[in-house]
Parts: sequence; C-alpha cells; structure tokens
Amino acid sequence: MTNNQARTHLSLRLDGGEYPDGEIPLAGLAQIADETQQLVRRLARSLTDRGGPGRTPTPIEEVTKLFLVGIHQGSTTLDIAGPRVQQLPLFDDIGTEAIATMLDGLEALATDDQLPAAFDELSVRSLDRWLEAIGTAAAEAELATELDPGSRRVVRVEPNAARAALSHRSSPERPAPSPRAVEGRLYAVNLETGRYAIRDDAGHSISLTGEGYPSDLVERLVGQRVQAQGAAHFDDSGRLQLDLEDLRLAPPLEGVDSEQFFRNVELDELLRGKAPLESLDDLVIEGLTDDEIEAFLAAGDD
Repeated sequence: MTNNQARTHLSLRLDGGEYPDGEIPLAGLAQIADETQQLVRRLARSLTDRGGPGRTPTPIEEVTKLFLVGIHQGSTTLDIAGPRVQQLPLFDDIGTEAIATMLDGLEALATDDQLPAAFDELSVRSLDRWLEAIGTAAAEAELATELDPGSRRVVRVEPNAARAALSHRSSPERPAPSPRAVEGRLYAVNLETGRYAIRDDAGHSISLTGEGYPSDLVERLVGQRVQAQGAAHFDDSGRLQLDLEDLRLAPPLEGVDSEQFFRNVELDELLRGKAPLESLDDLVIEGLTDDEIEAFLAAGDD
C-alpha cells in the first residue's frame, strides 16, 4: 500500500445556524462525525446484503472508515476522506458506493423521489439521526464529492425540511413485534425516563422501555427476580429490548439457585469433597463408538 492510492473525499459545508461562521461546538462536531460514519457504514452493509442488527463485518468496517482531514473557516467546512484502497477486491468500491448512495438519498428527499433501495429500515433511521445532527449546527448543508476524476457532485440539503420529508415517507410494512416474556433480576431503574434493565440467569442485560407504566409498581420490584412481558425488538447492535406491558415477580425456579450463575467460587471450594482421580481412565466416556469419536475430532478441525 502506498500513499498515492486513491481515496474518496467528501466535503461537508455548514451554513447558517446559531453559531458564527467558521465555528461549531465540539460536541456538535463529534455528533456529526459519528452519525456520518454510521450512515455510510449502514448503507455499505445494505449494499452488500449485510443489513440488519449486529456487528459490521471487519472488511466493510475497514473500507468505510472515515477520517477528518481538514476544517476550513468562512462557512464551517469539514473535509472527510475514506481509507486508501485496500487489497480487498470484493469491498474496494463499497465505501465510495455508500457515499454516492447517501447523496442519492438526500437528492431524493429534496425532489420527492423514492429513496434508493439500499435505504433499509436501519439506514433510514440512521439518515434521520444524521439530519438531526446537522440541524443542530446549521440551517443548511452542502455536500460535495468527486467520486470520479473530473466529475464533481454537489448536493444541498435543509436538514429540518429533509427530516419532515423523510417522516412522511411510507416504509415497507413490518410485522408487529412479537410478544415475549423474559425473566431476570431488575437491577437498573430510571423512574423519570421509564427505562429499566434486567439481567437474566445467563448474565445477559435486557433493556425495558416502560413509558406510562406505573412507576410505583416498578419501584417495589427493584433488586428482585421479575418476569417482564411486552413487544420484543432488537436495537442496531442486535441487543434484545422490550416495550414493557407487564412486570411482576417471577415464579420461583424449583431446584435452581440462580445465584450460582453469578457467585464467584474459589477453586478449592469447587474441589471440596471431590475424590482425586486415580488414573486417566476415570475420564473415559463409556459407550462412545468409533464413528462418534471421528465426528468429534472432525468438528474440532472446522
């Protein structure tokens, strides 16, 4: 890899807003940077049929990584560059294609056209967050890029108007979230926002959103093992969340001490009362066939 390898450049100019030209709060800059990165990455995943919640595959993450390479005064202008072309033939152009698709989507909002097919549900959500971040710093933004030599492309967007247009877009019908019941210890409670969390018996944290759910019913269950019911969905990272409809004490687990999943146990305590091995023959599993042994060893090679 050499420094002469091609890079995709994107210029983002912010006009108007409550701050003087050439100035932007650091918090606003960080939010714009984060949402720009997330939007490009979401579109790249959708373009490669890897949309939906969960972690971004490493090759896509690498070729969509954006860098701030300059800030100019006048109207605040951010110069953003993608990574240099990687030795990943299947993904080299994905970052460039994702940026082009982002501009296609902004043009579609301005002209009342359909969004490109790559704007799946999570990408639309990410676009809305990006517009919101831009809107906190500017009344208007201009994006310019030269994806092909000598072919400069410029798109202007009014973030508040674009968000309004986006909110009126009809999105594909989604099946209603399926009801689900989960059990665990209620360990995090914010009565003001109606956001709670439980930790199940396997140690997973599950978020509960309970705006409008009686806070006094939640408060008396803090620290206890509860059963929560509600519509289930997953966030962008693939974590389970529940729109809380009912919260009550969980029925007792017969013969199971859930504390055993979390209690730190010393090795000497685990070995207490256990007879020492007299030979390795004590570890032999009786009844295994040669085929079962061969299948086990073959699985270990995968």
